[in-house]
This record gives sequence, structure tokens and C-alpha cells, in this order.
Amino acid sequence: HPTAGPALAPPPPLDALASQPPKLTIDCHDVEECDLTFVQILMAARRSCREGNRGLHLVGSPALAAACTAAGVDVDLLVANKGE
Repeated sequence: HPTAGPALAPPPPLDALASQPPKLTIDCHDVEECDLTFVQILMAARRSCREGNRGLHLVGSPALAAACTAAGVDVDLLVANKGE
């Protein structure tokens, strides 16, 4: 019987990422295409950072700015500073 290789570990939940160092950096500089789902993921990361009293540093891109505009989200609102 052939067996499957080892399963890939699932990515850590956003809460786990947000509980790491005082500031979470998400570098989207090279993102060329993104959609509403991607914007929602970034918003969830922002929320997790705020709840964990962590900062969020977001490096944007023109594609991210366009997706935020299309979603009616101000890209500047995605950045949550520690202590807000």
C-alpha cells in the first residue's frame, strides 16, 4: 500500500501570531494581486494585535491599496499601534 508523505502542519492561528513579539510585521510589498479575502485576513490580524496589545506594521503595495479601496477599507486603518 502506498502511503502519503507527512502532512504539512497547519499555519498558526492569527491569535498565535499576534501573541509573538510586541510588533507584528506583515510585508505585502511584493503582493501584485489580492482580494477582499486577503483584506479580511489583514483586518483579523489587526484585531488580534489590538486585543493582544501588540502593534501591527503593514508594508503595503499598490495592489493592497486597490483591494482596500474596492472593499471600502482605509488601508491606514489596518495599522494598529501598540497601546491604542
